[in-house]
Amino acid sequence: MNFKVEDAKNSSKIITITVDYDKYEENYQSELIEASKNMKLEGFRKGKVPLNYIEKKHKESISAAAIEKTINATVFQTIDEAGIVPISKPEIIDVDVKEGEHIQYKTQFDVYPKIEVTKYSNFNFDKDDVEFTDKDVETVIKEYAETKGSLRDASATKKIAKGDTAVINFDGYIDDEPFDGGKSENFELVIGSGTFIGDFETQLIGLKKGETKEINVTFPDNYHAENLKGKPAMFKIEVKGIKVKDKIELNDKLAKELDDDVESMEMLKEKLSTKLKKTLETETLDKLHVNIINKLIDENNFEVPNSLVTEQAKNMANSTLSNYYGQGIDPTLYGIDVDKIAEDYRDMAINQVKGAIIMNTLGVAEGIDVSDDDLEQEYNKIAEEYDKDIKEIKEIYQADKLGDSLKNKIFTDKFFVMIKNKNKITNKTLSYEKYAETNK
Repeated sequence: MNFKVEDAKNSSKIITITVDYDKYEENYQSELIEASKNMKLEGFRKGKVPLNYIEKKHKESISAAAIEKTINATVFQTIDEAGIVPISKPEIIDVDVKEGEHIQYKTQFDVYPKIEVTKYSNFNFDKDDVEFTDKDVETVIKEYAETKGSLRDASATKKIAKGDTAVINFDGYIDDEPFDGGKSENFELVIGSGTFIGDFETQLIGLKKGETKEINVTFPDNYHAENLKGKPAMFKIEVKGIKVKDKIELNDKLAKELDDDVESMEMLKEKLSTKLKKTLETETLDKLHVNIINKLIDENNFEVPNSLVTEQAKNMANSTLSNYYGQGIDPTLYGIDVDKIAEDYRDMAINQVKGAIIMNTLGVAEGIDVSDDDLEQEYNKIAEEYDKDIKEIKEIYQADKLGDSLKNKIFTDKFFVMIKNKNKITNKTLSYEKYAETNK
């Protein structure tokens, strides 16, 4: 047996394996004898049918079984001898049997890419430094209160405005024909929520209860339902009613309704201000880290294994489907399945896989590791944050098998500390209003 290893696209290998014909012939004879054990033929006892008769009738299937047996006995042995560690199931291609000479085939599989990340320093990055005022805190409270507030029917003369909930019947048509999922009655649509495609919602503004209208929109090219992508549609609308929320008054009563742990609006503002500061710091750091990874990907481009990308895209798709079901929505009713969503996520998955490989590669190059002391410090930090005993925290993490995720977090934190020390980070001050507008 001999073999030849070649590099292929997307971090994969192709090995051409040549096996002596004697090995195939040995397996062929073994399969022939095995087949004879259960063969029945009138005039012969079971297992006594002549081999030449069996071979004549079943040569093709016996040969296929012998080829499979030969390949199974040699493929992993060859990969091991080549010193290669596959990360995907080996695919068998181009099988060729030359009688009396050899059986030759190729196996292709993905391998973890070996890369050099040479460009990861002396770049300039901006980090948002968000300043918020008491007025911003009040705005956040009002927005939260609106999500908790109850709706009431508006007067008959009320016109639909942004923020109102329009109760509508609609019938959708494409090329004058109704389509699945294009019809609903008494649907409650929050105007400005972006629930519907294009400018559907803005075309409702100004209508009153009882009025009708024909609305024209075009489904996006990346719409989840294949049969609707890029299609222009017309919806016949009837406004059945308009619901509004009462004006929010920031007082102690409202504060207690929103948070059982506060006694006044001032206490709620103070609590929310602390929470908002922490949230903004987390969000702006995450945004900076995404920008850093994207820059490293751009500067150190390389191919990634299809198997890793496919796995990551499917993980993301399954997470999205879980969110649908969690909201009581059956995505299959809208033609959504895991494969369609995974395809939409493929570009994002490629970036995520590349980012992880770059981080791992640089982690090794820069000697970043997670020590027992690092873990102990992190456990202490979590215990302090949640006001619990460190022993209890450790038991929770061990019971839920969260040890690896905690190590990954520590590694990620240390990685970005290293990267930020090698690059210039400039804080860019902006108002909360501007930040909220650009990060919707």
